[in-house]
Amino acid sequence: MTITSATETPTIISRIAGWLSPEEFHILEVACDTLLPSLEPPPGSSVALAAYYRRRASDLNVAQLLAETLTFENAEAQTQFHQLMSLMASPVSSLLLAGSAKPFIDLSQERREKYLFSMANSPMAALRRGFQTLKRLSGFIYFSVSNDQGVNPNWEVLDYPAPAPPPSDAPQPITPLAISRDTTLEADAVVVGSGAGGGVVAGELALAGKSVIVLEKGGYNNEANFTLQEAQATSELYLKRGTLTSKDLGLIVLAGSTLGGGTVVNWTTSFRTPDYVLEEWEQSSGLKEFTGSALQDSFAAVEKRINVNTDNSQHNRQNQLLVDGCQSLGYHHDVTRRNAIDCQQRCGTCGFGCRYGAKQSTLKTYLQDAYDHGARIIVRCPCLDYRWHLPRESLPLAGRDAIRLQ
Repeated sequence: MTITSATETPTIISRIAGWLSPEEFHILEVACDTLLPSLEPPPGSSVALAAYYRRRASDLNVAQLLAETLTFENAEAQTQFHQLMSLMASPVSSLLLAGSAKPFIDLSQERREKYLFSMANSPMAALRRGFQTLKRLSGFIYFSVSNDQGVNPNWEVLDYPAPAPPPSDAPQPITPLAISRDTTLEADAVVVGSGAGGGVVAGELALAGKSVIVLEKGGYNNEANFTLQEAQATSELYLKRGTLTSKDLGLIVLAGSTLGGGTVVNWTTSFRTPDYVLEEWEQSSGLKEFTGSALQDSFAAVEKRINVNTDNSQHNRQNQLLVDGCQSLGYHHDVTRRNAIDCQQRCGTCGFGCRYGAKQSTLKTYLQDAYDHGARIIVRCPCLDYRWHLPRESLPLAGRDAIRLQ
């Protein structure tokens, strides 16, 4: 297996300057300020509420941060964004969408709002997607970005408490293998990904005495650096900084991209695949293993290792109201099974990593098993290419298959 070291990453400023022109950036900035404008506060507002009303997107550098986020998109998505900026620069589009033949940046606030409203409700899918991109990202950044003290100025009015800093004494029990130059490694098994699939496989193979290498696209984060800051967490723990969506933007896909994958950022709900789904899989695939006892035994083994239980599923007020409603209507309800132990904080920030070590992710279980039994773990290492050196028909018989990875 060959690993190619990454070239030096350009700075954020140079990346933005390289793909957005000053004219495009100005359009983006005006669009963000249109969605999140400065407003006159109601009479008698408190100082904090008045500041909230007057605060616009540009006060929090939203356009710059949005442009930074889009630097991680693929070439096709960036081309579509260029096209959107070109459209918004056209007086013709303003005439059609806002009733005024001026470029978007020269329209009044009222006309710009009409322009964006027309985009949101356009029969053209590209315009609707463009609006959703602007709205979702600007709104997320506006309410999540924090200053050097870890505080967003909007949180006070929203009564949203800023999370405390992570514990400085939390250990990091895994030391990833550092790669600083082109490197060739050998192993019995190379596992690409470290989440619910790869993490389990790596742990089982290492426990069976195999030489294992784990490749993870994301970095290594645990209790020592889980800040619980929404903007930072989505940037560091999620694929595409939490912006992964279906092509039509109708579905947001929150996929983990960190050592431990989605098991680090999920909400610990742990239930088995329902029987009717297994039956459907068996019928559609022709495989007979889905409804047999072997798969159920595998479920049980995983549940035991990740400590699935109901002891840590106490209801909060909202859930208790649902329980009360189900009971009064005679509806079936049950307690959610979770892979968590000693979860007493009830912090509500499971999606940003578990600072208290309660969540039994693969990071805490199978990957730790793999590492303790000699597995080499490499982070920030996307697998871009693989090549089998042996004929494909002989792969099941091969003891050590050579793979070329970049």
